[in-house]
Amino acid sequence: MSFVPYAPPKELTDLLREKQSFRLATHVNPDADGLGSLLGLGLALSVAGKTVSMVRHEDGPSAFEHLPGYAQAVLSNEVEGAAEVLILFDCHEVSRIGPAAHGLKGDEIIVVIDHHLTEGDGGDGELEWLEPRAAASAALVHSLVSSMDELELSPEVASCLYAGLITDTGGFRFSNTDAVTLRVGSDLVEHGADAAFLADAFLHLRTPATLRLLARVLESFDYRLDGQVVFATMTKAMCEETEGRMEDTEGFVNFATSAKGVKLVALFKEESPRSWRLSLRGNEPFDVQRVAKLFSGGGHARAAGCTVAGALEEVRERIAVAFGEELARGQALG
Repeated sequence: MSFVPYAPPKELTDLLREKQSFRLATHVNPDADGLGSLLGLGLALSVAGKTVSMVRHEDGPSAFEHLPGYAQAVLSNEVEGAAEVLILFDCHEVSRIGPAAHGLKGDEIIVVIDHHLTEGDGGDGELEWLEPRAAASAALVHSLVSSMDELELSPEVASCLYAGLITDTGGFRFSNTDAVTLRVGSDLVEHGADAAFLADAFLHLRTPATLRLLARVLESFDYRLDGQVVFATMTKAMCEETEGRMEDTEGFVNFATSAKGVKLVALFKEESPRSWRLSLRGNEPFDVQRVAKLFSGGGHARAAGCTVAGALEEVRERIAVAFGEELARGQALG
């Protein structure tokens, strides 16, 4: 019997059966959960005889090259052709997929598959499957594929989904790792995902250039608010000097969370001289999602992100104020 911990909406399974052509996309600045979910479902639909356009962005960790289907995916700035259904993974708005939306006619049925909840008016999906209990969007795709006789949870599909699962759980270290998450991981391994290889590729291996860049980021650590907050910085100049790629730095922010006494962390990544992409992390009971939302970002209580415009020192001071307020709120609770 298939393991399906998250029952997909009947409307979604009906749609996958009835429609023939699909475009699958995830957010710009992609992570392994968004891309792995996209490739996993895309491969399963393709084998089932559907016409599928799997769209990837140019930027992303070099480890993505280990994902089955990655070479088959079309670059977002080269995508062509219409589709009956547009499926968004790990995001809610078409605006977040950037050039992957090129050529859409506007009459596509938009589906959202995500483990983040929306607020207010919600996202762009006519059909949204949102399940915050799931540790990763990949866990939802696992349930979707497993629940449909027409789709096969092949070793290739399982590998894509396992990569998404281990990265969004920090190698099963984060607080979103529960018994169900571990069972999903086990089921993916039973269906052919190489747990050791994927963990090595996505969580461990670094190029010498990436390690040089990591050393520079570690040197940038700025402890604030009595050592409860760490700010780290990564600039384009640092990348050029070390020959490191900003896209290969997904786990850098977690080094700061390991420092004793640290409650909140922000890694400032330079997109342009006056635009900074922030990776935020927090330990219980602190909630970095609340901070990200102040700057039109989002995520989870322990891991979130946002993009903030302004000079670096100005942005750091704004985050320092928000972190100070979150520290006070969390300490009052605890």
